[in-house]
Amino acid sequence: MRFMLFIHPGVPPSTEENLIPSREAIAAMSRYNRQLHEAGVLLDVNGLHSPNDAVRISFPGGKPQ
Repeated sequence: MRFMLFIHPGVPPSTEENLIPSREAIAAMSRYNRQLHEAGVLLDVNGLHSPNDAVRISFPGGKPQ
């Protein structure tokens, strides 16, 4: 079984500094990824593009916009 983990910082990406995680956050995520890898359950750690490069699709009235 595969799972996808999305981590949302909970702040609007209004400035560049909001998009850069702290060193402590990066270290904690690296430890977590290492534990998953050592357990044999980590398949991939490719990241997503920046929210600044994202496209939001909504479906008002059931039609994509």
